[in-house]
Amino acid sequence: MNSTTSKKNSDLSEKKKLLLKQLLKKEAQRDTTPEARPIVLPRADRQSYPLALNQRQSWKSAQLVPGIALVTALRLNGPVDLCMLEKSMRDLTQRHEILRAIFPDQDGTPTQRVLPTVAVHLSQLDLSTQLPEEAEQALESLLAPHQQAAFDIFRGPLFRTSLLRLSEVEHFFVLAIHPLLADNTTLALLAHELLLLYKGATTGHEVSLSECSLTYADYAHWQREYMLANGRTQGDAPTRFTMQDTPLKELQHYWQQQLTGATLTLNLPLDHPRTAQTTGKQRTSTKILDATLMRQVQAFCARENSVPETCYFAVLALLLNRYTSQTDMVIGRSSTTRAPELEHVAGPFTTIQPVRVQLHAKSTAQAFLQQIHKTLLMAERSQGLPLESIVETTYPQHDLTREPFFQTSFAFQQLPSGADLSAYLVPPRPTQPLQDLSFSFQQSAEQLAFSVFYDGNLFDAASIERLHNHFTQLLTAFVEQPSQALETFSCLTASERTQILYHWNAAALDKPPATSLCLHHLFEDQIARAPENVALSDGQRSLTYAELNARANQLAHLLRRRGIGPEHLVGSAFHVRLICLSVNWRS
Repeated sequence: MNSTTSKKNSDLSEKKKLLLKQLLKKEAQRDTTPEARPIVLPRADRQSYPLALNQRQSWKSAQLVPGIALVTALRLNGPVDLCMLEKSMRDLTQRHEILRAIFPDQDGTPTQRVLPTVAVHLSQLDLSTQLPEEAEQALESLLAPHQQAAFDIFRGPLFRTSLLRLSEVEHFFVLAIHPLLADNTTLALLAHELLLLYKGATTGHEVSLSECSLTYADYAHWQREYMLANGRTQGDAPTRFTMQDTPLKELQHYWQQQLTGATLTLNLPLDHPRTAQTTGKQRTSTKILDATLMRQVQAFCARENSVPETCYFAVLALLLNRYTSQTDMVIGRSSTTRAPELEHVAGPFTTIQPVRVQLHAKSTAQAFLQQIHKTLLMAERSQGLPLESIVETTYPQHDLTREPFFQTSFAFQQLPSGADLSAYLVPPRPTQPLQDLSFSFQQSAEQLAFSVFYDGNLFDAASIERLHNHFTQLLTAFVEQPSQALETFSCLTASERTQILYHWNAAALDKPPATSLCLHHLFEDQIARAPENVALSDGQRSLTYAELNARANQLAHLLRRRGIGPEHLVGSAFHVRLICLSVNWRS
């Protein structure tokens, strides 16, 4: 800012200064604001059903792993009319043609057809004989088979429904659906509309659903035409921002630029060693964020011209930094942005993006939030390529069938409002190959559900419980002290601090308080008492106290011969091995 501008600023009132600051911020953000792009319009050929890019990739994946489904459960409070619930589900399949789609193989090429109708069968399981807390715990194990049961993508239907009865007035409606048909946002949309249809069917009142003039096939047609047309629009069609607003070659260039040189391995601390024979054992832990803290996050983001999703992502990255000490990492992010005209269209719009995060210890929380805001905004502008295509472009040697591209993933979902039934969605289980940790945030008007999906072969439940607490601790500090540097934030809770500083350091020695013995004298006493006891061990080799003393003496004599005496500083450079741990005993 030049001196003339500074002088003018000094003459402004505080109110005008604030307004000027907001205008300057908007001007700075203009470089990263997406430009207008062609809206999605109904395709001319209504008999054709093209596949979107991520559908094509899902089709290929289904040939290798046919049993992966997206599964969620909807809690229903009150008596359930089974016939009306089935009717509501049939009405939903007629409203969204994607639910009637099948995907035949035509000479190795995936195709799509839409059936006139599909059968809806609501299977039932009675858990009312179990205690309520036992039934809740059983839900986790009951959802797993729904995810693994295979679909016939050539014949359909590609969804399954069931009703779990906990009591006369409490049920879970379970929906398992193939990734070719839906994503998490679509699941929430379908659940919302199903509730409205069911309420209308049971009360006899007319249901008013949002107009849905487009279909997912219209979007797939638009995507193909736009991607391969190098961004050229035809005629004078109206324009509006939509998701995949960058042509194919520009997308490839963006991701190649972002990921070149990135650190792909995240060295998370594991409770159990990873082995080649270990198979994924998915577990889930869900906590509800404190309502006061949730409102603090919303207020903080409003002040910073950001959104809660960005804040949660930033704090998650900071937490992973605390766990791994890595400042460069890649986190898989589920991008669910839709164009306004596609808001009520069912289909698999979500793409998985490998977002690279680079942390700087001296950055403030505010600066880091803005950094993540810009990173996620640019990633939003660069949607369109399936993860497999991004990997093929940036790291062609990486085999996704053998190893995930990232060890952690992040998903944020804003649940639709307006349904006045007492119901909520159980967080959908991830359909991607099991990562070490997958973080899911479900935001409603009243609460935020924070779920962690983890590999039970690698992590204990107690460790995930601590992770929940550490995230909350960092989030609280992040929003309450936004001007502080990231390096000042600790994830330790108050009880953990007390345990580390006091309980673990309350090691009383079996010596008189006034003793003048130094540490090496105490060590010599131990040698005299039990020379054959093991002093050091790395799991493969061990040293007794006598052996360790002999090595310490050898090193001490060597240092003396070289003129090293008391109070002399001796630099040590060595690999951390058992054989080197005697370096400082005598020096």
